[in-house]
Amino acid sequence: MQPTIQPEYQLTPLSLFSPSPTNPRSRISQAEIESLAASIEPHGVVQPVLARPRPDAQPGEPPLELVAGHRRWTATSWLEERGRNPHQGCIPALRRELTDAQVLALQLIENIQREDLHPLDEAAHYRRMRDATTGALSVEEIAALGKVSVSRVYERLSLLSLVPAAREAFLAGQLTLKTALLVARMPAEQQAEVTVHLADWGGEPMTPKAAATFIRERYMLRLAQAPFDPADATLLPAAGACGACPKRTGANPQLFGDISEADTCTDTVCFGNKKAAQRSRLVDELRATGYRVLQDDEARDVCTADGRALKPTLLSLDAQVPHHLGDSSLKVAEVLDKAKVPTHAVLAIDHPSAATAPVVAVGVHVLEGALRRIKAHREQLEKRAERAARPAPPAPAPAPAADPAAEAGSSLVAAFEEGIAQEAARQDFVRALLDFKPEPTWYLPKNAALLERITKEQESRVLRILAAGEVGEAMQGDGAEGLPPYKLAQMLCVLLSWDDGAITLSEAAYLAGVPHPFPRPAPDAPFGTGARTFRAKQEWLWTLADEEAARIAMVLLASQEHRGDSPVDHFTEAVLCGMNIPLQGLVVEAQKLVAERIRLGAVEHGKPAEAKPKAAAKKPAKTPAKLPYRYRNPLTGETWTGRGLQPKWLKVALENGAKLADFDLHAGGGQ
Repeated sequence: MQPTIQPEYQLTPLSLFSPSPTNPRSRISQAEIESLAASIEPHGVVQPVLARPRPDAQPGEPPLELVAGHRRWTATSWLEERGRNPHQGCIPALRRELTDAQVLALQLIENIQREDLHPLDEAAHYRRMRDATTGALSVEEIAALGKVSVSRVYERLSLLSLVPAAREAFLAGQLTLKTALLVARMPAEQQAEVTVHLADWGGEPMTPKAAATFIRERYMLRLAQAPFDPADATLLPAAGACGACPKRTGANPQLFGDISEADTCTDTVCFGNKKAAQRSRLVDELRATGYRVLQDDEARDVCTADGRALKPTLLSLDAQVPHHLGDSSLKVAEVLDKAKVPTHAVLAIDHPSAATAPVVAVGVHVLEGALRRIKAHREQLEKRAERAARPAPPAPAPAPAADPAAEAGSSLVAAFEEGIAQEAARQDFVRALLDFKPEPTWYLPKNAALLERITKEQESRVLRILAAGEVGEAMQGDGAEGLPPYKLAQMLCVLLSWDDGAITLSEAAYLAGVPHPFPRPAPDAPFGTGARTFRAKQEWLWTLADEEAARIAMVLLASQEHRGDSPVDHFTEAVLCGMNIPLQGLVVEAQKLVAERIRLGAVEHGKPAEAKPKAAAKKPAKTPAKLPYRYRNPLTGETWTGRGLQPKWLKVALENGAKLADFDLHAGGGQ
């Protein structure tokens, strides 16, 4: 039976239609076509298709564009090919003059409510309407026209950011709409990896709830726990600050409304880049502060394989002092601060495998030296506890009643006087060491090179004596035990490498596995070849790391024969630095002492008389010329001409009972 067609509809030949390029439905399965054809064959097309004249039709091309009814037209064409079309080569159609914007709107209304329209096709049609050249609509207008929510339009549009692998999985049914939306809002670099996990989780696709948990725990990061400042736009200028970033959940509620934490980053790649930039910034700051930064192989040598823990020879500054080393109530950083340990003795370890920021640590030997300086070393604590636990000595027999205040006062006076006597004795000893008898110096002004050599030699000797006195006083004052660890291994290397022992320094460095800039002598080279550039090697040794210097020192010790004549260079400065004793003041004092002593030597020796003719020998000897200085202190060498005010040293001596004649050079005094 021929179906009844309403008068306003026309039976139009199937060949006059061409599919619309904006048709939302991009794919139709063969099963759908055959199912729809089975319903059309007995009853015909009940709802006519909608068409408009093609604005760009060329001669010989179909003149009509199919606006709505693409599936009906396809199914009817399938029946026509088999001779079963109830409309005999035609299809009921309604023709209208429509603009492009009207076509998009009608196609939206026609297809949006159909359950078989794939979300990707729906998303593509939303984009056409939003990006149309003429008559473009906003997301809110699209939602009102299609009678759907605004969030649905935003969600469908987000599906267009799926990478090809995720789209294929979505079209194949391996991803549900909810899981596809979760993947679509992730960075493109991660979507393929996430799709593999969600599409095949134990042989089946992951449920939306499980997928959301998996992505949140593995791919989303809380900005509150970030090791960098999320508001810092200068850290990674290309990315900017995190606050306004559309990949932050709080900045895009339409897309991330299901995530309760507003400050969550969904771009782990950008997050990782900012972590790396912050890490690099910290390393630069630590290096500029003076810390020694260990990276790559150096960092691997002092850490475990995974970089999560330090080897036992190092301790983090945030850690408590181990009980077996010292006072465990202190942190390592507190000990270093109290002992004034220099920053170049502290390490900043930037392990390439560690996920955290560089670890600031210090060697156990440095910590032990610092603990000794602040009296918190385990040995010192145990000795202190042992002294406190000793039984008190028996009380002496009661003495005759005396004034307690007088006794206390006398004991304090005695202790004070004893301290003064000890300090005076120490100063006298240092003064005796400082004294030296310069060579006759009357001719030195005529020989500047000789004067400079003598001055430098004596300044070096005097400086070392002054330094020794200061260090000795410091060692007695604070009860320090042993040598400061600062540059100790380097000092030992310099001493041992002076004579090279059985092997050269270059050979020792090679055996110890320490890279060095000096060529390794051939086995048949003459003995002592490696010692010819000692000065360059000494400077190189001084810049070595403690651990490298210690390895070389052990090798040299094994090959060394005791000689006892090794030189000392840089040691005074290193020891003073390790004891926190200022060096510059001692240098100035040494220069002043040497200059004064050389001046006094010139005065004492004077200029010898010139040779006289033999005939002049019969003449009576002339009275010796008076010395330019008349009085001299035999202890310090200070002088006075005898004119003007008496110097302080002479006034003090006269007040203590001395006589002026005791210091008179002409009378034989002051010698």
